[in-house]
Amino acid sequence: MKKQKEKKKRKPITHFYLSYGGGVGSEALRLWLLEHKWPFEAVYVDHGCDWPETQEFIKTVPNLTILKPDVEGYDNLYDYCLKYRMVPSFMKRWCTDKFKIRTLCQEFAIKYKVIRIIMIGYCIEHISFL
Repeated sequence: MKKQKEKKKRKPITHFYLSYGGGVGSEALRLWLLEHKWPFEAVYVDHGCDWPETQEFIKTVPNLTILKPDVEGYDNLYDYCLKYRMVPSFMKRWCTDKFKIRTLCQEFAIKYKVIRIIMIGYCIEHISFL
């Protein structure tokens, strides 16, 4: 009988991230991922404009990575909007791009040189804004 070569376990080349906002959609997706034993890292970008109740809830989430954005020297959306006299927009979503997506991508590019998949949980009510 020939001996079969023992296969070496490879490290996964994909890293999964959950863009966690503390709302119903991201919490539901986090719980689903945990239940199905998916390997992922939950990441919250603290842009400084979430409700105080959301900020308190975020503190209770285990194994949550918290990032602070740096957008043109601003670490919070409020001061950035005040300086440029603009408001966040659901239609253009420039604030999500500048303060969340870019922050996440910069962090991941530094940490890992692998394929990155970012998961975002949405409620059905938000689909019309996408």
